[in-house]
Amino acid sequence: MLSGLNHLTLAVSDLPASVAFYQQLPGMRLHARWDGGAYLSCGALWLCLSLDAQRRITAPEESDYTHYAFSVAAEQFAEVCAKLAENGSWCGRRIAAKGSRTIFSTRTAISSNCTSAASLSGWPPAGSGPMPGMVFYDA
Repeated sequence: MLSGLNHLTLAVSDLPASVAFYQQLPGMRLHARWDGGAYLSCGALWLCLSLDAQRRITAPEESDYTHYAFSVAAEQFAEVCAKLAENGSWCGRRIAAKGSRTIFSTRTAISSNCTSAASLSGWPPAGSGPMPGMVFYDA
């Protein structure tokens, strides 16, 4: 039986810049680094950065909707978003809902999401209504 996420591996085009970016985010901790990658953690989640030159081809803002969401306490949300912008992240749509979310991309083409919503209880986002064809199931 699956019990949760063990780790995320993110393909990055610039390993030193990616390590520097993630290491400076509050809550991230660098554990190991090698020529082609690095291991960090964020709470109980392990994050692997893996050097992949293929990521240089598509600009972050032209990439698909695939992204990763990091939890941020509501009272720290504005500070984290400001830190992202300060470090050159491309910030896309900002969504006001039950909690706050912003979609951002690093300079190395990784799409991510910061959300202050604590769980799926805020879904769908207020004002957006369910997606066409959406069916809800009991947990």
